[in-house]
Amino acid sequence: MNVPLKILHLEASARDAGSIGQALTAGGLVYKRMVVHDSNAYTNALPQFRPHILLCDGHIPGWEAHEALALAQQTLPGVPFLLVTHPVSEMFAVSMLKSGAADYILKENLQQLPDAIRQCMKAVEHNLQDKYRQLFQQHPIPMLVLDQLTNNLLDANDAAIAQGYTKNNFTVLQTGELTAPVPGNNHTKGKRRKGPEKQRDIAADTCLTVHPILFDNKPANLVLVENTTISGKRDIDWVSSQLLSEKLVAVTSVQAQEQEREEIGKELHDNINQVLNATRLYLEFAMVAEPGLVPELLEKSYKNVVQVIDEIRLLSHKLVAPSLENTSLVQAISQLAANMCAVTPLKLTINTEEFDESCTDGNIRLTLYRIVQEQLNNILKHAQSSCATIVLRTLAGYITLTIQDNGRGFDTGTTPRGIGLRNIMHRTAACNGTARILSAPGQGCTLEVIIPARKNGRKVYAAERRSDFFK
Repeated sequence: MNVPLKILHLEASARDAGSIGQALTAGGLVYKRMVVHDSNAYTNALPQFRPHILLCDGHIPGWEAHEALALAQQTLPGVPFLLVTHPVSEMFAVSMLKSGAADYILKENLQQLPDAIRQCMKAVEHNLQDKYRQLFQQHPIPMLVLDQLTNNLLDANDAAIAQGYTKNNFTVLQTGELTAPVPGNNHTKGKRRKGPEKQRDIAADTCLTVHPILFDNKPANLVLVENTTISGKRDIDWVSSQLLSEKLVAVTSVQAQEQEREEIGKELHDNINQVLNATRLYLEFAMVAEPGLVPELLEKSYKNVVQVIDEIRLLSHKLVAPSLENTSLVQAISQLAANMCAVTPLKLTINTEEFDESCTDGNIRLTLYRIVQEQLNNILKHAQSSCATIVLRTLAGYITLTIQDNGRGFDTGTTPRGIGLRNIMHRTAACNGTARILSAPGQGCTLEVIIPARKNGRKVYAAERRSDFFK
């Protein structure tokens, strides 16, 4: 951090407070610490001192550490809470972690405290980045991020994509103007684009606001498009052009990655991290316990390690697609379905009798696998379905994928598409395909995907029009 780390330390022992301060300094932390010894001082310091992180002793006379944690969560939500204490019962430590404590450090192992604090602050920074990312994507004003040096388009929010803006629209913005906006006067008027290219025009009264920012630790410019007026009718052929499709895929992929990272973080924190913390407690107790208790503690630790290995293996299988060079798409989808059926009550039926896998390339196979994986996850999360069917066919130069469930369904006209469905649409578009959702409340859901077939790297001749499949 650029400023000293503000630490609020609730500690019953002045001697221990001194030892902890020495450990923080020895660990290379730059900090400003306020030490309080009772509940009243702690309650007053929370809103006044506004710390970046909280340290709490597990033995506060007349007060429970759980109460200190609850008060911190209510007053300063999101601020990490670390328990720094002498050995306590296993039940107490695990209870604190489950209640939201970020970590548990024994006073006998204070050398671990600086690194634990650094990890907590990294997690806080990541959460803030996620919030700012969400604010950027959901803001109603179209926004783009351009590299200051090359003027390349680095990012665009949903509003910019929906209205069809790209870097090429802003012909008035030359590289010199972007890299050195005039202080206090960073507005410029848009100009109509001239030339034969089929690009969207920027109206003469469009106001562009340029703000220098850091993007991935590199100089960039944030361009806000305000009060825009669009000249001419939107051309549907332009909207579906390859440039827009590629951008949609890129942005949606980022959103999907952020959602995936959030789910992985929750899985690691709420499950794997808790088991590992409990294992650490078992091992620490085993080091100081009576000899007769050691075998039991080691056995518990062993079982926890085995559980963590299994959890990580399941998480890895979920994240990494199978190698479709050595495994057929049908085999990969069948294995995916078998894994899901083994742990859920969902009954899956797969029909691939009319599917010719030789009419696909590696990219199409991976796209179809990811679409099946995404839609099955959607069914498990939202559909409340008891059975689903997957049908793969090769017909008239096209590959068709249909996934149907008997779940609760939804109104496609009023229910907004989530990241999962948008990701499916954009993956399909990247393969020059088409996808649609058919659903109604109480009538289940059907996903239909059509992708042009390819054989030996070439497009297979299509005897029928793609629109014929959607009749």
